[in-house]
Amino acid sequence: MRLWNRVIISVLRRKTASLVLLLVTFLLGNVLAVSLSIKQSSQSVKDNLYDSIGGKITLTSDAFDPSKLNHMSENEYLNTMNKFYELYGKLVNREIVKYGDYSLHAEYITLDESYQVQLPNYVGDYSKYSLLHGIQNERLIDEISGKLTLIDGERFTKEQMQQGANVILVSNQVKIDGKEVKVGDKLDFRLFYETINKYSQYEMEYSDVIEYEVIGIYQPVINKYSSSQNYVFPFYVPNQNILNLQKMMDEIKINSEKRVSGNYRYFIYSSIIEASSAKELDLLIYAANTYKEKYKFQYESTESFVSQFIGPIETFSTISNNVFIFSMIATVIIVGLISFYFIRDRKYEVGIYLSLGIKKYKLCLQIIMETLLVGLLGLMLSCGSGYFISQKYSDLLLDTVIKTSNEEKDKYTIGMSMIDPNNISSDDLISQYEIVIEVEDVVYLFGMNSITLILSSIFPLVYIMNLKPKNILLE
Repeated sequence: MRLWNRVIISVLRRKTASLVLLLVTFLLGNVLAVSLSIKQSSQSVKDNLYDSIGGKITLTSDAFDPSKLNHMSENEYLNTMNKFYELYGKLVNREIVKYGDYSLHAEYITLDESYQVQLPNYVGDYSKYSLLHGIQNERLIDEISGKLTLIDGERFTKEQMQQGANVILVSNQVKIDGKEVKVGDKLDFRLFYETINKYSQYEMEYSDVIEYEVIGIYQPVINKYSSSQNYVFPFYVPNQNILNLQKMMDEIKINSEKRVSGNYRYFIYSSIIEASSAKELDLLIYAANTYKEKYKFQYESTESFVSQFIGPIETFSTISNNVFIFSMIATVIIVGLISFYFIRDRKYEVGIYLSLGIKKYKLCLQIIMETLLVGLLGLMLSCGSGYFISQKYSDLLLDTVIKTSNEEKDKYTIGMSMIDPNNISSDDLISQYEIVIEVEDVVYLFGMNSITLILSSIFPLVYIMNLKPKNILLE
């Protein structure tokens, strides 16, 4: 009788032994499938976060704090700003950098008082002040990050960026005098400042009208993670335009007949530098560290942001990995003992086979094939149930782990809003965590379990190799 026929007949004839082995491998297969799927999906969450956020760093220093800048001496102020420009240039002009941008902001610019202005809801209580947001590149970082899209007109040209032309991009949600702003419209802005008259009284003063031409209209994009609208500024202008406004303000302070109260200075609103890939973020962080002390700047990175979110999941994944290893060891031991127990009941059958001249290695191969046939069938059945169990179990555990520290994470997210262009929250992260069993995962699972089942056959194989057919038949 051929080997494969003996394997089939033996499995079908010993229904009890086969069912016990099938049940055990099915249960252990579920544990293995759950552990593997959770481990693989935990890694996919990390990859998805990096794909959606990118490998970025943001610079921070006194140059980002208007309250500190306004109290600096002129030399201190210029030194702080120049240090920023120098550091930014050293970091952004590297091969590993895909994109960089920084924005300048001034708190002394307002739309003309005659306008009735309706701003987007997400802007909050901005009134009509400090609305101009400077950018360094023709294509906005908010556009690259997927927070807005240009729907009419055009972006700034290089010439407009270099000259700081009075051109402006406007959100389609801005309404002036009840009407939507269109490409080609003219918007009037003024610089505002306080003066002290001869009676030591403060008076609000305004500059002459500064006219801007609307060259483009953009639309905020719905946040793909939280189904809310991304936060973007109502108006964008070239950074050089903010610098031109600063010169105008300096001239006003010098030439005003009245004493101008306080300092009116622009500041750095944000600075984002993105590595060519998330893998090269480490190199960018290393470069930032080399300059950190010299320039007295700090930075935040998406690495620390991702770590804050991914920490509980990586712990979860580590536990799953340990369970996977433990389950394989347990499978070897349990299945091995079961096979050993049943092979002892078959020693007369083995003795007959040996007395008929069948080689021991063929009997060993038969035992291995029987174990693999039943074991892999149990594993096949466990793949579907394992997927269902892992999805339910991981949802429950992940929800519990992350929501217990939700308040801390949300505080951290707010502080990292410039790094996280999509404002990903804990709930968004949970929605990304999806158990997916790929074809390669199934192949890997079957391969590892085949090895496990073969190893579990060691116990009965050793027993068979020590059997002597004459002694068995004489018992």
